[in-house]
Amino acid sequence: MYHSNLSKKKNSVKKIVIKIPENVLIRIRNMKISIKGPKGEIFHFIHHSILLEKVKNNIFLKSRNEFDYSEMQIGTMCSLIKSSIKGVTSGFKKRLQLVGIGYRSFVEKKRLILSIGFSHNIFYDIPSDIEIRCNSQTEILITGINKQRVGQIAAEIRSYKTPEPYKGKGIRYLNEFVKIKETKKK
Repeated sequence: MYHSNLSKKKNSVKKIVIKIPENVLIRIRNMKISIKGPKGEIFHFIHHSILLEKVKNNIFLKSRNEFDYSEMQIGTMCSLIKSSIKGVTSGFKKRLQLVGIGYRSFVEKKRLILSIGFSHNIFYDIPSDIEIRCNSQTEILITGINKQRVGQIAAEIRSYKTPEPYKGKGIRYLNEFVKIKETKKK
């Protein structure tokens, strides 16, 4: 599972401190961390090379050993915890824009319905941990507490009709720049 040729680092024990906001509750049990806030709760598994300690309003991340991979895991875990804290307090959002004549979207029950130039509508079932709203017929707002899930759902919806390079029609992120190619001349 791990590379045996990883060298030991000398005198390099990484230690990171993360401050916990007042409205966030964090529990560490059995190599699992639970982050709970006003918007919801997120769980993460802790890598066996990391030692997490909660002291008052701080979390300390330390390496259990001195191998290179433990420092990489500390950076990853730190990033996951910080984004989870932001997610349970303020949440994440992505905005998509439909560009094209007759393109429109709307939410009906727990389904996103897209009319994007095909002979049929596209139906996308909205997951329970994600909220999708249509601010107008051509703008989709995706919100949730998990940064990775929000980005993944936005990418899946965008993949139904990516912007084409000649007229720029398709589904794009809000304020995304699409380079338009020049058409062929006769």
